[in-house]
Amino acid sequence: MRPTCAPHYYRIVPQMAKAECVNFERRSLSFSTGGGKGCIAAQSICLIDCYGNLKPCSYFHSSVGNVKQVPFKDLWFNSKVFNELRDSNKYKGKCGECEFINVCGGCRARADAVYGDYMQEEPFCTYFPRRTLKRMEEEAAANAQK
Repeated sequence: MRPTCAPHYYRIVPQMAKAECVNFERRSLSFSTGGGKGCIAAQSICLIDCYGNLKPCSYFHSSVGNVKQVPFKDLWFNSKVFNELRDSNKYKGKCGECEFINVCGGCRARADAVYGDYMQEEPFCTYFPRRTLKRMEEEAAANAQK
């Protein structure tokens, strides 16, 4: 199975396997995703619309350029947006703190649509990463002392 636009699937499956004490081995999907990762926008897919505009995926509203004016290879490798999407160390919010960042990544198009920032956290993810919970506990403790 290859869930399309359901990056959370790649977090949920290993979590459920661990909870059920099942030995989980990630399936290699090198033919399509380089190992079965969630959001692959600008990593192994993109969209060229009927006007030649290049977008990280079919759900992104904005383009990074036009392949009729700039060679595809230049846009793919040199686009600021594409390069940022490939750098999960720059992800913000819960996604930036998540231990599943390299298997999920959240949907970058949804983050862009909801927050106006494609590097922001996945808006519909209900998972709270361990780092996020720890930070929230520390902030609550600090506020309680005030």
